Amino acid sequence: MRFFSNHRKIAILFALILLSLIAMKSKYPVSNPSWVWRRAEHRSADLTPLENWFQVSGPSMAPTLYGECNQWSCRKCGWENRFFLYQQREDLTPMIPCASCFASSTQVDEIKNYSGDQVRVSRIQESAYQELRRGVLVAINREGTMHLKRIVGLPGDRIDLSKFHLNVNSNRIEDLLRDVDALLPSPWFLVDKDSQARVSRWVSCDLDHSNNKGWVRTHDGVWEFSGEKSTWLRFSPGLGDPRNIETPIWDQFHCNVGVERKLFSVDRLRLSGTSFSSCPMSIFFWTKEGIKKITQQPTASESFSVSCYEADYVPEKEAASLPVDAKHPIAIHAGCGGARISGLEIERSLEYRIRPHDNLNQFPILLKPDQYYVLGDNIPLSVDSRNWGPISKEMVVGEIKYVQRGK
Repeated sequence: MRFFSNHRKIAILFALILLSLIAMKSKYPVSNPSWVWRRAEHRSADLTPLENWFQVSGPSMAPTLYGECNQWSCRKCGWENRFFLYQQREDLTPMIPCASCFASSTQVDEIKNYSGDQVRVSRIQESAYQELRRGVLVAINREGTMHLKRIVGLPGDRIDLSKFHLNVNSNRIEDLLRDVDALLPSPWFLVDKDSQARVSRWVSCDLDHSNNKGWVRTHDGVWEFSGEKSTWLRFSPGLGDPRNIETPIWDQFHCNVGVERKLFSVDRLRLSGTSFSSCPMSIFFWTKEGIKKITQQPTASESFSVSCYEADYVPEKEAASLPVDAKHPIAIHAGCGGARISGLEIERSLEYRIRPHDNLNQFPILLKPDQYYVLGDNIPLSVDSRNWGPISKEMVVGEIKYVQRGK
């Protein structure tokens, strides 16, 4: 009887200790880094043993994938904006920017919760590692914690720097990823949407950079050029800046609200719009390597979308006289009178770069036959190979094959 009683006391004591630990965990939760993602419940009955669903957590892959975060509908344009709100001064109301029309709001009472995205992971067999491609998203098991990252460096690659740009085999990573066929390609960010702008950042000018009225913007946002004299319509990112200074296009991340960091200028741009005439037009892009040009011959009411990648470099002697530079990175030149275009939108490519606090001495890195270099798309905040170094193939659990968006 005494033997039974002692064991019963031990069981009760063990149960009390367990309950105390559970209570402490709920009161003092274990710190969970924001870039970590957690396992989710299965939502489909036909999953095979090699396919699993996971819930994305945190900002590491934003804006490609979001973990649980905040959501706000812009009163001006109606765009649903998702963002992560970081600690700010208690005496300041956070300013939430719209990623479409760039209006800001302090209506924190209108903030809703976004449940976060879910992804399905197709696990990798030993014989399939050589099939992993640059640009795909993979699940990584690092020290017992699951992470979601993009493969940018493959076995045998050389990872190095060009100023703050991350390069693979002396090529900028964003350049290598532009033609990659991936379920979730590297994202582009909206820079300017002329139809939403109260004051347009496009300006008509001459070759000597002086403003003129060759191009005129109508009340409904259509740009018209009816003159015979050669004239240009160029984009000026600094227009509307309260400091009244000219600036380049910066690598803003509107999903990171309240984050203060050093901004970098960007030069991988894309322009889209609609032409209402068959007038040929040339589009010029400024890049750090030189000015590039592409000529369009649209038909009436034809939409177009071109980037610096499709354009060709202009000879250096000719480029010197063009009204295009870092602070005016895109310009349009019409080949005849009667040109009409509208809906101008500028996007920038995601640029993969090192951050000021990262260890620059680790580069260059030559990846071994069983190593990969991985990054998160939220370049300012992601914790990835810039912190860890290369990962081994044994850490790669599987490739992302399907996405289910949150609500």
